[in-house]
Amino acid sequence: MKVLRPNYHYRMLSLICVLLLSWCMSPAVPIVAATPSSISISVSPSTVTLGESVTVTGAIAPQVPGVEVTLKYTRPDGTPFTRKATTSMQSSYADAYTPDNVGAWSVVASWSGNDQFAGATSSSVSFTVVELPPGTSAITCMTDFSSSVVGSSIKIFGTISPAQAVPITIQLSQDGGASWNPLTTVVSASDGTFQYLWAPSSVGSYVLRATWLGDSSHQGATSSQVSVVVHSLHAPDFSVSANPSSRRIKPGETTTFTVTITSLYGFNSSVTLAVSGLPTNAGGSFNPPSVSGNGTSILTVSTSDSTPQGTSIVTISGTVGEQVRSVTVSLEVTTKESTPPSSVPFIGVPETLLAILLGLFVVARMRRRTKADGRS
Repeated sequence: MKVLRPNYHYRMLSLICVLLLSWCMSPAVPIVAATPSSISISVSPSTVTLGESVTVTGAIAPQVPGVEVTLKYTRPDGTPFTRKATTSMQSSYADAYTPDNVGAWSVVASWSGNDQFAGATSSSVSFTVVELPPGTSAITCMTDFSSSVVGSSIKIFGTISPAQAVPITIQLSQDGGASWNPLTTVVSASDGTFQYLWAPSSVGSYVLRATWLGDSSHQGATSSQVSVVVHSLHAPDFSVSANPSSRRIKPGETTTFTVTITSLYGFNSSVTLAVSGLPTNAGGSFNPPSVSGNGTSILTVSTSDSTPQGTSIVTISGTVGEQVRSVTVSLEVTTKESTPPSSVPFIGVPETLLAILLGLFVVARMRRRTKADGRS
């Protein structure tokens, strides 16, 4: 009796067709684009005398606390440089700067975005720096960091105008400017610039300024104050995270987020949790309401039948005294009744190719049946 060998080619083709059909009919995975954001900017005052400071302020919308904002300043000669600021819990930022050249300046703010929001760039704002009155002088004082750790170097630098090589005293205050002590004396370069590397040896909040006594042609001047906070090498801190980063529910449903408090550098205080930004007619509660050191809490978000449809950016924050750390999550409230899709999506496979594969499958089946009929 003759044993027929199975036709493996047709069997393999049948298997491929079945797998492709199964893949094509799987539901589409939606690609969620980052939510657009915007960043505002303003400068005050719009005109200053050389040696005076301007303050640049603005905010990111929607609110995104604790992110870095890049400020690109452009000097009158077209030379750009950047400074950094961090948004507050209200998503605002501020930067005080003392310009060192006469002329028209401009500044632009930007941020790079995150997982939920696209980055944004502000419009350009300008301000003008005018000359000093005759016989007067001005001096600036700045630092490259507004906060540091014990033992790390902080560069104190500035410019005296009119430019000249003169002794400049850098002064320090540890009581908010009520009393001052000399930190060091440096001699400015011929172009009026000066700098000094300072390595603070103790923790504290410091205020710095630069001053000179003047000469026969110019009155003396004292700069505006600049603040520096010096921390221990690893100050106790904590971070807040949430999982998952987004939820989707219908009106009247309840969902949860797992909130994790992570201790940093020996932190062991009790962190009080709070939630904001929930949609109308929705509420949130934590269990437990506070976490000590490392730990987790479950945030339960409850909606009602009247909770409106839409996506809300919810802020989960942890507070210990003046320390506030936060994380944002997305909560989407869909329609109460979801409508099934009207057609099956075919992802990545052209309809013509799909028809060819189905045809090959049918032909293969028919040929196998024909051969079987011929042997019977």
